[in-house]
Formats: sequence, C-alpha cells, structure tokens
Amino acid sequence: MSEKKVVAIAGGGTKNLTKEAVRMLNQNLPDMIEYAQLMAQLQKAKFDALKKQGFDDAQALELCKTAL
Repeated sequence: MSEKKVVAIAGGGTKNLTKEAVRMLNQNLPDMIEYAQLMAQLQKAKFDALKKQGFDDAQALELCKTAL
C-alpha cells in the first residue's frame, strides 16, 4: 500500500503556491536574463575556440552540447 505524504507550508495555511512562484520569478527575472546572456557568450566563445583548434562546425557544435 502506498502512503500519502503531507507537505507542510512554512507559516501554516494554504497559500497559493503558483502566485508565490510567479512573484519570485518576476523578482529574479532580470538576474536570470543576465545569466542567460552570459552563458550564451560563454557557449559562443567555446564554439569559436573549438573551431580555432581545428574542429569543424558539426564537431564543435556537438562538443558544445556537453556541460561547460
């Protein structure tokens, strides 16, 4: 038999978790956008470095699919 687990919310009550998630996303959006832009620059630099080392486009792109 499976047992149901109850999750307690800090502070008690039944706050609307979706509204809280949206609020937090809006609050963090500028930082998330900046992070995405920096990661794109890093990925482009990695691709360019691989090309400079002699990898062709397909090889460089495949290597860029792995974690930095």
